[in-house]
Amino acid sequence: MAQHCWCFSAVQVKETPEQRPPLALPTVSCSARGIKAVFGPSVKNNLHVRDLTGAKVPVPQSDGSCGVRMGREKNKSLSFFSRYDSCYAQIEGSKVVIPLQVQLKREDQWFRVNISCPLIKRYSERTRLIPTPLPGNCDTDRALRVDCGHQTISSDACYKLGCCYDAHDFICYYRLNACSLDGHFVFSVKATDADPPVTPSSLIIKDQPQCFPVVSTQDTAVFKIGVMDCGAKMKVLCEYTSSDLKHAADLRSLHAVTNPPPVAALGTIRVQMRIATDASFTSFFHEEQLPLTLPLRTAAYVEVSIAQPSPDPILSLRVRDCFAYPASRHSVWTLLYDG
Repeated sequence: MAQHCWCFSAVQVKETPEQRPPLALPTVSCSARGIKAVFGPSVKNNLHVRDLTGAKVPVPQSDGSCGVRMGREKNKSLSFFSRYDSCYAQIEGSKVVIPLQVQLKREDQWFRVNISCPLIKRYSERTRLIPTPLPGNCDTDRALRVDCGHQTISSDACYKLGCCYDAHDFICYYRLNACSLDGHFVFSVKATDADPPVTPSSLIIKDQPQCFPVVSTQDTAVFKIGVMDCGAKMKVLCEYTSSDLKHAADLRSLHAVTNPPPVAALGTIRVQMRIATDASFTSFFHEEQLPLTLPLRTAAYVEVSIAQPSPDPILSLRVRDCFAYPASRHSVWTLLYDG
């Protein structure tokens, strides 16, 4: 398997034409995780970062979907952190640049401060990286387009946001049925995705009445939902290289490892799922009655249990995901999560 390494050297602070007092300049450090800038205590706790369109966005005080955050150090200094793949990271030549706006205490003037880290890409001699096309598609009906960026955005800025641009109508819009670079789910639901068909304009996210379509027609509804909004759940996947595994093995050898007790018996466990006729779970649908068709938003009473071996109080069953989807598979309804 080819390996790709990202190496970071000494930090540089990119100067801008605007005059800035020395107190507004931070100490910047680069690591494998991202860029960190530490400002003096004279900087206000209201840092802003500029996106690809030039708009100012307040930096949150906790980790968000866009990969930036700020906080206070023990010595009262203000710290800012950004991942290299954050929504506001810009690649300029061989550097990753984060454009910031800072303000000093007792002053109203804003100062532009660009922090950057040199970026060196090393490619395998045997394998060349092939650019991965963005998911989603731009072949979207005009009636279903959701605006991306401000109204006067240029085509270049639109493409940098990962969105689609219509040169005829001068419109920038999101790719449909994909995750956007600014941290949104943009997807469509057709009236025929359910049986019987639904009215698209009446759809909402389950238990989230404030989450309704941003665009709807007689046949289709389009949702734009933040990845941290409307009850969205996050799953974190770990990424590592072979060198990390060797380092982990070295650490493990420093401590005694206590193995769990061996399994006392060999065999298989059979799990079964049944659909009850009501909330009492006293009667269930027979196999000849399946697959079961229910009206939209009707409760389904599902039981998942261990069929073999016989019920044992030592054994427990935990279901991570249980979901249903129509024949088109464009939409998914979660029946049970982490239960």
